[in-house]
Amino acid sequence: MSKVEATPPSTAKKPVRVSTTSKSATKRPARKSVARKAPEPLPPPTVGAVLAEKMRAAGLSATKLGARVGLNRQTITRVIKGGVLSLEQAFRIALFFNTSTKYWVDLQYEHELFMLERISGRYITEEITPLPVVS
Repeated sequence: MSKVEATPPSTAKKPVRVSTTSKSATKRPARKSVARKAPEPLPPPTVGAVLAEKMRAAGLSATKLGARVGLNRQTITRVIKGGVLSLEQAFRIALFFNTSTKYWVDLQYEHELFMLERISGRYITEEITPLPVVS
C-alpha cells in the first residue's frame, strides 16, 4: 500500500470568486409598506348549524327530533336550513337537549346581529342621518 500525502489545509488553494457587479448594483429597491386590512371576522354559527350538530351527535333525524319535542319534521328542517327559531321552539329544543332557552335565542340573535351590521347595516347607515348631539 502506498502512502498518499495530503496537502495541509493552510497551503491548499481555494477557488476565488470574482464578482463582475458591485453589491450596490444588485440591491433591490425598498418595498413600500402597504397597510393591510384585517381579515373580516367569521360570523357566529347559526342556530340551524348548532342544532344539526347536536342532532348528529345524538343520532337523531329531523323526524325523530320533531316527534320528541312536539314539532313537525318540516319545522326542524326549516330551522336547520336557516329559518328563524321561535321562542316556543327554542324552549322545546332547550328542554330536550338540557340547555337553556336563552342559549338558543342568543345563538340566533348573535348571528342575525352580525349579519345585519356587516351586510345590511352598510346600506342602512347611508340612508339615515343621525340626530345631532346637543350639549
